[in-house]
Amino acid sequence: MLLFRKYRDACAVLDRKLKLLRRLTDLFKPYVLFEGIFEDKNSEKLQIASRKTCPETNVFNFDPTSIDWEDYMMNAHIPGLVMYMMK
Repeated sequence: MLLFRKYRDACAVLDRKLKLLRRLTDLFKPYVLFEGIFEDKNSEKLQIASRKTCPETNVFNFDPTSIDWEDYMMNAHIPGLVMYMMK
């Protein structure tokens, strides 16, 4: 009986982990399989124009190339998903 309970508990833990993995897979599938190309020419034009007309442009740091995407994903996005979406 004790052996059965041990395996039942282990199966329950693995089942929860599998369900979490399935939820994450469903959540990220559109992003992983996305084949689109993002273009930021208009953003660049806006940034150049704002530098000419607005002295506070550097305060807002509108340059998307300055974002460390790996750091953002690992230290902000994924922990936020785990904390708020995986309840």
